[in-house]
Amino acid sequence: MKFIYLLLLLIWLPTADAQEAVRIEPLGTYPADDAVLQKTYSSDGRHLTYAVQDGDNYRWVIDGKAEPSYPVLKDFVVFSREGERIGYVILEGYHRAYCIVDGEKHGPFNAVLDLAFSPDGQRWVAKAEGYEAHKQ
Repeated sequence: MKFIYLLLLLIWLPTADAQEAVRIEPLGTYPADDAVLQKTYSSDGRHLTYAVQDGDNYRWVIDGKAEPSYPVLKDFVVFSREGERIGYVILEGYHRAYCIVDGEKHGPFNAVLDLAFSPDGQRWVAKAEGYEAHKQ
């Protein structure tokens, strides 16, 4: 039997009489913990991603929307500072790594060691073995 958990964000707000009140905002749902391989929240707390197994492949689920499945996912997801852009790395075979940024596949690279966005979120960079580059 699979369970679905509802994630809640608790925000403490003072009331007129200086007592604390709670507002609850749902962030989304995710499968039971045994089905979730990796959970990541954006730094602003507005986005939730998690990885799940899909047959012999794996996929990231971003804000409840399933991304395409791939044979291997690197174990991190990165968000731009504002949380509007998202990137992750996949592997397809030996020495075939790709950066997925905003749903677009970039590469192949031999191996991707890191992926990051510029402070304004307009550009991204991938650090790969033997390379350092890429834009967007």
